Amino acid sequence: TPPYVSAVICLMIEIARLDGKIDTDEIDEIKQFYADAYPNGNFDEIFEDLKAWTSHKESFTPFINIINSNSRFEFLKKIFNF
Repeated sequence: TPPYVSAVICLMIEIARLDGKIDTDEIDEIKQFYADAYPNGNFDEIFEDLKAWTSHKESFTPFINIINSNSRFEFLKKIFNF
């Protein structure tokens, strides 16, 4: 998986976790992004690996706080089609 695809998926996972859980609809959005960006990849494997890696939230909290503090709702809206 290209690094930029992994990075975006990590961000999408962390955004999905903001409410404390990752819903099926959010997983479907992440899966669609992955299929569009890397059609030959193994989504289930990469998703589980990155979900486990991102479970160390302290490495992403500052980044998520910056997004939240800068009112980047439009960015979040595009990712999850709110």
